[in-house]
Amino acid sequence: MEISITKVKQYNGPLRHVVSVDGVPVAVTKRRRRAEKLSAYLQGFPSDISDRSIERVLNVLRED
Repeated sequence: MEISITKVKQYNGPLRHVVSVDGVPVAVTKRRRRAEKLSAYLQGFPSDISDRSIERVLNVLRED
């Protein structure tokens, strides 16, 4: 499982951080620290994710 974080410029807007797993975007965050927390959670490290809906999606990806 290859996890990458890329910066994407929105049209006439700020930069966003996209967390991708094997080239498929999984989450879009405003802050890099949040993207790093999601990446750490996907790699199996303990990380505090306060959003249950995102946590459910990431749990499915962790099991694969």
